[in-house]
Amino acid sequence: MPPKRAVKKKVQTTEKARPTLDQEIKLDDSNELEPSIRSVVTSLMFTSGDDENPLSENEDFVVNILKNELVLFINDVIEVYDNKIPNVKLQHMLQLLNSQKGVLSRFIKYLKNRVEMSAFMRAKSFSKNGTENICGQEVENEDETTDEKIEEGVDPMDEIGEVGGEEGEYLKNKRRTYGTITSEENLLQEAQKSFFDAGLDFNTFENDVDENHNQQLIVLQTILEDMNADEYSRFALARRVSFQNQSAVPVVYSDTFSKSNARKRKRSPPTNNRQLLLQWLGNPPVHDESAQVFLAFLAKDIISEIVGNALLERRKMNPAEGGPLSYSYYEEPLRRNRKFRKYGRILI
Repeated sequence: MPPKRAVKKKVQTTEKARPTLDQEIKLDDSNELEPSIRSVVTSLMFTSGDDENPLSENEDFVVNILKNELVLFINDVIEVYDNKIPNVKLQHMLQLLNSQKGVLSRFIKYLKNRVEMSAFMRAKSFSKNGTENICGQEVENEDETTDEKIEEGVDPMDEIGEVGGEEGEYLKNKRRTYGTITSEENLLQEAQKSFFDAGLDFNTFENDVDENHNQQLIVLQTILEDMNADEYSRFALARRVSFQNQSAVPVVYSDTFSKSNARKRKRSPPTNNRQLLLQWLGNPPVHDESAQVFLAFLAKDIISEIVGNALLERRKMNPAEGGPLSYSYYEEPLRRNRKFRKYGRILI
């Protein structure tokens, strides 16, 4: 459980004030990355039920809520621990979201889906004649290595998953000897441990049913059924976009920043969308892989919930209406949300 705050007199020091100032500077600088963030957000709004080209005011609405939610969420985690944690871990985040059962349930399902997909894709990457299939193309292995050389390095079979035949037998023997597991399985195990460390029951959250989210998926399915082949092809392509490190988007800087500022940039440009998200949030002290994966998942889930509720609102008010969602459909569900009316936040 989170530590209880001790009632004590706080002495203001320069050291405690400085991180806040640094964070404000980083957040101000991070605004130059907003065009790239918008590119990701637009794709996620599309795959959550809005139009392929959502209204600009809705983009503004979602982008502003997203940044506000994530920045304040990280600040809340740090504040709960009296600024004594140099690295925000997954267990720290879970403790503050123990009331968000739907979010945590979807996160668990997401991790398990990653494990299954990883096993499937890696099993598929090997053909019967021993060639490796990369991006749909069969490529001969460059070296005819001996078993001794294979054991020295990390070969593609390390992360195949459950595979039959000679490859499966090879993997079983290797795992039995070295205890190797896939990176996705390791991530799932880290999450399970984080739930335990946070005092949360993993199985309880895994089995939670979010009826509102299920209704959103039903409405989204009706939209997919009305798409033609070309529209669905673009939708399927957009679904590959996320804030995870497997998803990359060209970095576009805001026009409000001069070329001289660009030359003064000390940081290197983000190489994937997870780095993009972290830089946009001012590079918070979130360094562990599992915590970064959760933060990236949370960003996508926030967008999905905002758009999903807007979709339900339109279905209730104007079932036959299509095209881009109107701003009122985004605004009305949040207006009825008591926590959002009182605090201007969703995750609280």
